[in-house]
Amino acid sequence: MINEFDENIDFLKFLKKNRLYPEKSFIALNGMDFFVNGVKFEYRKYNNQIQYEVSKMNLEENKLVEDYCKNNLKQVENAPSYAENYKISFLDEGNLLEKIRDDLHAIVAKDGFAIINGAEIFIRKNYGLYDIVYEKKFAPKIKVFSDVEDDGSYCCQTLSREELVYFIKNFV
Repeated sequence: MINEFDENIDFLKFLKKNRLYPEKSFIALNGMDFFVNGVKFEYRKYNNQIQYEVSKMNLEENKLVEDYCKNNLKQVENAPSYAENYKISFLDEGNLLEKIRDDLHAIVAKDGFAIINGAEIFIRKNYGLYDIVYEKKFAPKIKVFSDVEDDGSYCCQTLSREELVYFIKNFV
């Protein structure tokens, strides 16, 4: 069902192209760091407080994320700067990633899988259509649009662009 040469779709590009953005956003996890619509939130720990640093320049380039951060996140005073790359720090009060995900209705991607409706889903382009591949245990969380291929561990469905847009719009 999935091999080492498969690549996920470019989620942010897909969201923008199909007019789901800014209604829906995209978060990519990278260890303790994460990216929100391409803006990197770097994990830092100062004085036993967890903070996430964001480049001021990168934040200003994404108005949606900038406005969200200013209006919804607690900024830490005296954020450190490095070699003239000024960074803004936001306090993680224990649920920053989940708060951003919920508030921005974001798709989260981790280890090559998108987490949609609590299910880990691999989405790839397939000759003008899209394949969604997921473990069989997630089948009850996935709305069936087409026949399901099943190899015992994984399921695969082929969706049109419209069906994938509907899926993302209604399940994220």
